[in-house]
Amino acid sequence: MQGIDASAENGEGADGDDLPAAGRRSGRMRQGPLIVETVSDPGVHFHAGLSDCKAIVGEAAELECKVSSEDCVGIWYKDGDEIQSSEGITITKEGTFHRLKIHKVTEEFAGKYKFEADGRKTESLIVVEDPPRFPAEDLEAFKTPVTVKKGHKATFKLPYVGGEPIKIQCQLIVLDKPTPPMGPLEIVEASASVIDFKWRPPKDSGGCKINNYFLERQQIGRNTWKKVGPIGPEGAYRDSDVDHGRKYCYRIRVETEMGTSELMETEDIQAGTKAYPGPPSAPKVVSAFKDCINLSWVPPSNTGGTSIHGYSLEKRKKGSNLWSPVVPAEGFIKGKGYGVKDVVEGIEYEFRAAAINDSGAGEFSVPSEFVFARDPKKPPGTAIDFKVTDSTYTTLSLSWTKPKDIEGVEDEAKGYFVEIRPAECTEWDRCNANALTMTSYTVKGLKSMAMYWVRVIATNDGGEGKPQELDNYILAMPPPVRPRFTDAKIKSFMVVRAGNSARININFEASPWPEVIWLKDGAPVCKKVTISNAEITSQLLIPSAERSDTGIYTIIIKNIVGQESYSIEIRVTDEPKPPVPWRLTRTCLAQ
Repeated sequence: MQGIDASAENGEGADGDDLPAAGRRSGRMRQGPLIVETVSDPGVHFHAGLSDCKAIVGEAAELECKVSSEDCVGIWYKDGDEIQSSEGITITKEGTFHRLKIHKVTEEFAGKYKFEADGRKTESLIVVEDPPRFPAEDLEAFKTPVTVKKGHKATFKLPYVGGEPIKIQCQLIVLDKPTPPMGPLEIVEASASVIDFKWRPPKDSGGCKINNYFLERQQIGRNTWKKVGPIGPEGAYRDSDVDHGRKYCYRIRVETEMGTSELMETEDIQAGTKAYPGPPSAPKVVSAFKDCINLSWVPPSNTGGTSIHGYSLEKRKKGSNLWSPVVPAEGFIKGKGYGVKDVVEGIEYEFRAAAINDSGAGEFSVPSEFVFARDPKKPPGTAIDFKVTDSTYTTLSLSWTKPKDIEGVEDEAKGYFVEIRPAECTEWDRCNANALTMTSYTVKGLKSMAMYWVRVIATNDGGEGKPQELDNYILAMPPPVRPRFTDAKIKSFMVVRAGNSARININFEASPWPEVIWLKDGAPVCKKVTISNAEITSQLLIPSAERSDTGIYTIIIKNIVGQESYSIEIRVTDEPKPPVPWRLTRTCLAQ
């Protein structure tokens, strides 16, 4: 009996498809006595079949498959016709690999290809595509923007081969006359002898850089315009040929290589008006010593139309109503800061400043913060005896003692910051935004039974001291309390009539929250019994008691500190049942 070939390649049917199911699965047939035959080698089969291929016109393409035997000789087909190596196609065999290579793809190579060997075959498609292709140098040149003057033609050329081209964009720059300069005008200075102002460049320069601005000036009340310029490419002009109290108007044009823009006409500007500057910012204390206090401030946003020449500065002692000037040798302060040396050690001062322009001194600023004329303080030491005084599930009360003062090393603490972090985090959160003056604090908003690290930091004018941390993490819970029953008199015996409910309420205290267990005669209570637990009480309820509910009920409360238990006997009574009927079964008489 010959072996049965039960395999197939690439979806082709096997020779044994007509056999009964049992014969196909096992590779043997039964005829009379059981005879086991070995299945013969089915011949050549494919380890890897052909795969569909997308090929580009003008490029190479290759098909490859792998068979199980190096001795196999196969035939290639295209659309059902046998093909062999030719000028455009090379067919090769290398071991178990069979390859068909197309050297330069054209549209005629599109179709279905098949490789057949020893009755097995594998097929695939070659799909030929012809996308647009551009010469690299032409495509690079196309990236360069094309610049033409308004009214001239713009030409774009880009040769390609292949199918319809994809969308390609090229930048076109059309040169034209610029638009007028833009306002609003910014008055830098309008003094008795100078008008200094700025403007913004045109919205569209016409694609060219600005060469010059041309100005014309008219004195209000006259009909003539005086030409000024060109003044260069910067949008600013300083006119020093003005008369005090007169008003002037200006026309401004832009010039580029494409021509001159339309004009922009300014508003009227008066020379030499009295306009005082606004107040600068409140002076800020940069540093303080016993013989000098260094200050700085920010110039006013409103300069009064002229440049700021300097500042005047005044000081006042705390508790006094008298402001006294701080006068430098040159008469006023030219910079935006000053070191005040006319101070007395230990006295507390505040300061205010005023800006000065051509019109004079403006309003004084808001006063600075009070500052002592004394050398900088040293940061305080570490808080002492830092401890927990109370706790709940959401709060933590802390206390500590102020650090010791060590002259020249650690100065007196003026306040404290409390910081906390959950055990799983590395970042500390500050609990109080402003420094505490007291040596106690209650942290709120904790997560019940969560672990926290806590520390306190002393602070003063010299900075912050080293943190003082608790030795161990803290659990957000009340202080530990051993479980105990709080009822003054707890019944130890209860009689319940059958059909009625039995209820036991037990009050207790414990911290942390204890585990509550009820037992009946030493075993867990049955499912009909309802147990209800609250924060300080536990209730056992037996609905519609039966005689079988009679027994000893025990409550056990326990936590990490310890445990307590208490037992109550419940006896369920019922009406007596009628006597059981009886009959005489046998009588024995004594002899």
